[in-house]
Amino acid sequence: MKSILITGAGGAGAELIWKLFSNKYSLFFADANLARISPDIPNACCVKIPFADDDDFLQEMVSVCEKLDIDLLVSAVDEELPILAENAGLFGSTRMFMPEAGFIRMMLDKFQMVEHFKANALMPITKLLSDHSVDIPFPSILKPRTGRGSRDVFVLDNDDDLDYFSRKFTGRLDDFIVQEKAEGVEYTVQVVSSSQGALHEIIPVKVFSKKGITISAETEYDQNVIAACQCLHMLGGGSGTYNIQLILSSNGTVFPFEINPRISTTFGLVLASGVDPFELFENHSASFIGRASERSRCRLERHWVNSITH
Repeated sequence: MKSILITGAGGAGAELIWKLFSNKYSLFFADANLARISPDIPNACCVKIPFADDDDFLQEMVSVCEKLDIDLLVSAVDEELPILAENAGLFGSTRMFMPEAGFIRMMLDKFQMVEHFKANALMPITKLLSDHSVDIPFPSILKPRTGRGSRDVFVLDNDDDLDYFSRKFTGRLDDFIVQEKAEGVEYTVQVVSSSQGALHEIIPVKVFSKKGITISAETEYDQNVIAACQCLHMLGGGSGTYNIQLILSSNGTVFPFEINPRISTTFGLVLASGVDPFELFENHSASFIGRASERSRCRLERHWVNSITH
């Protein structure tokens, strides 16, 4: 049975992965704070690791993978990704279930991501806050070039808002982007490919409610979304599984605004739909024919669970 280690397991998605795949794989879940991992996951399968910025992070990860005889290392933490990908050679037989290092670094920079694709794909207008010729239709979105969740993300309604935040972030203007705010329905799309980038599945997830992470969502096989994500992958997508965040407008236009070079918190919906990305990771024959659209819809609803220990 293949052994898989998933980091960032204190996040919302780990419990569902355990529930769906613990009978198929030997699963281990790692986090810097073990108390954040769901109590539904047995303690024997939980591993404490350092934060990505700790000096001993890399060596500790190598040791953990060697000790547990891990076949696939899956990181759900942005800060970990470039460190692991760039040092894959230190991990012996453990393989990195993630895109290559160059793709990771480019996609983690939201400005570089848009610059990379905009010549060949429709992307929202995106400028650096430091660009004094910023001319983007309002409302627009101000957000950090790197980062996740909703921290330091603001809606700008007019030039006064733009001037205010330009003053607020003086000295850090290159660290922020101003992006056209597309109107429509948000999707987070899982792109599933092999370790060599052979495309296998595209699973669009329609978001109903979001608060930092997705709270309520459903697989929705919109052909415009699928075609746009297939195009992006062909233009320079990554290997393994990564996710594309986009807006689908009322007239069917797709606006990709972020690409996260990792699995998302909705990764469990991919597994629930009958797709095994870990198995497809080893299949290097491109086989994408849009057959995901034949799958039944899966709905995700997240609820608070209270756990008390003595």
